[in-house]
Amino acid sequence: CVTTRDVAKVPREQWDASTVQQVAEACSAENTIRPDADAMDALQKMSRNGTSRLIVSDNGHVEGILSLKDVMRHVALKMEVEAA
Repeated sequence: CVTTRDVAKVPREQWDASTVQQVAEACSAENTIRPDADAMDALQKMSRNGTSRLIVSDNGHVEGILSLKDVMRHVALKMEVEAA
Protein backbone atom coordinates (compact mmCIF):
# COMPACT_ATOMS: atom_id res chain seq x y z
CA CYS A 1 0.00 0.00 0.00
CA VAL A 2 1.33 3.42 -0.93
CA THR A 3 -0.04 6.72 0.29
CA THR A 4 0.82 10.24 -0.76
CA ARG A 5 2.48 10.58 2.66
CA ASP A 6 4.79 7.67 1.77
CA VAL A 7 5.70 9.26 -1.55
CA ALA A 8 6.33 12.63 0.10
CA LYS A 9 8.99 11.02 2.30
CA VAL A 10 11.12 10.20 -0.76
CA PRO A 11 13.64 12.98 -1.45
CA ARG A 12 12.96 14.62 -4.81
CA GLU A 13 16.42 13.75 -6.12
CA GLN A 14 15.58 10.04 -5.59
CA TRP A 15 12.22 10.05 -7.43
CA ASP A 16 13.66 8.69 -10.70
CA ALA A 17 15.40 5.80 -8.94
CA SER A 18 12.67 4.87 -6.44
CA THR A 19 10.25 2.00 -7.05
CA VAL A 20 6.81 1.38 -5.63
CA GLN A 21 8.18 -1.65 -3.82
CA GLN A 22 10.71 0.54 -1.99
CA VAL A 23 8.08 3.08 -0.93
CA ALA A 24 5.13 0.78 -0.19
CA GLU A 25 4.23 -0.41 3.25
CA ALA A 26 2.84 -3.88 3.83
CA CYS A 27 -0.90 -4.26 3.82
CA SER A 28 -2.14 -4.62 7.37
CA ALA A 29 -5.30 -4.60 9.44
CA GLU A 30 -5.01 -0.80 9.61
CA ASN A 31 -5.06 -0.17 5.86
CA THR A 32 -7.29 -3.00 4.61
CA ILE A 33 -10.90 -4.02 4.99
CA ARG A 34 -12.91 -7.08 3.96
CA PRO A 35 -15.49 -6.79 1.16
CA ASP A 36 -18.30 -7.80 3.53
CA ALA A 37 -17.45 -5.13 6.14
CA ASP A 38 -20.05 -2.57 7.15
CA ALA A 39 -19.62 0.96 5.74
CA MET A 40 -19.59 2.43 9.25
CA ASP A 41 -16.74 0.07 10.20
CA ALA A 42 -14.81 1.38 7.20
CA LEU A 43 -15.52 4.98 8.20
CA GLN A 44 -14.38 4.33 11.78
CA LYS A 45 -11.18 2.64 10.56
CA MET A 46 -10.41 5.56 8.24
CA SER A 47 -11.01 8.04 11.04
CA ARG A 48 -8.96 6.08 13.59
CA ASN A 49 -6.01 5.69 11.20
CA GLY A 50 -6.14 9.15 9.61
CA THR A 51 -6.54 7.82 6.09
CA SER A 52 -9.04 8.43 3.32
CA ARG A 53 -8.62 5.09 1.53
CA LEU A 54 -8.61 1.42 2.42
CA ILE A 55 -7.56 -1.57 0.36
CA VAL A 56 -10.46 -4.01 0.02
CA SER A 57 -8.92 -7.45 0.46
CA ASP A 58 -10.30 -10.97 0.74
CA ASN A 59 -8.00 -13.84 1.71
CA GLY A 60 -4.94 -11.86 0.64
CA HIS A 61 -6.37 -10.91 -2.76
CA VAL A 62 -6.95 -7.24 -3.53
CA GLU A 63 -10.55 -6.65 -4.57
CA GLY A 64 -10.42 -2.87 -4.86
CA ILE A 65 -9.95 0.44 -3.11
CA LEU A 66 -12.57 2.07 -0.91
CA SER A 67 -12.35 5.84 -0.57
CA LEU A 68 -13.84 8.13 2.04
CA LYS A 69 -15.87 9.71 -0.76
CA ASP A 70 -17.35 6.26 -1.59
CA VAL A 71 -18.35 5.69 2.04
CA MET A 72 -19.86 9.16 2.44
CA ARG A 73 -21.88 8.71 -0.77
CA HIS A 74 -23.20 5.39 0.58
CA VAL A 75 -24.11 6.89 3.96
CA ALA A 76 -25.88 9.84 2.30
CA LEU A 77 -27.87 7.52 0.03
CA LYS A 78 -28.82 5.30 2.97
CA MET A 79 -30.04 8.31 4.96
CA GLU A 80 -32.05 9.54 1.97
CA VAL A 81 -33.72 6.15 1.47
CA GLU A 82 -34.51 5.78 5.17
CA ALA A 83 -36.07 9.26 5.28
CA ALA A 84 -38.43 8.47 2.39
